[in-house]
Amino acid sequence: MRPTTTLFRSLSSRAFAFALLGTALLAACGGGDDNGPSTPDDQTPEPNTQGTVFALENLSSQDAYYVYIKDCGAATWGNDRLGATRILDVNEVISWTVNNPGCYDIQARTSLSAPGGQKKATYPGVNVADGQTTTVTIRDANWTAM
Repeated sequence: MRPTTTLFRSLSSRAFAFALLGTALLAACGGGDDNGPSTPDDQTPEPNTQGTVFALENLSSQDAYYVYIKDCGAATWGNDRLGATRILDVNEVISWTVNNPGCYDIQARTSLSAPGGQKKATYPGVNVADGQTTTVTIRDANWTAM
């Protein structure tokens, strides 16, 4: 099971935003791979207010421990976009800046030890439009057994 993110929760919103902005400025390189939006795989998703943005909103009753993104039709999923310590909690939204707008398949997964076993929520064919924010919402009905 992943460690909790109490450090992030204990920081003030402003300090957290400045820390993420600094990280984003240092890691602002894109890529043309088939692993989805070009945010480094181990980087905590960053808050965004403009540009091309993909957001994942969790309105379900279960936390998402893993998020995978790939180009539409690609054979394999990229690395876990939440990294080793990040969790998409219930009623939370995370977002990524997208350097390569286009069509992506998105998959969120619960913990391996979730009640009833691990579940997944898959969203094929999500069009991330240039200069806009595209939001995908996880709801309880979206979770299926793995």
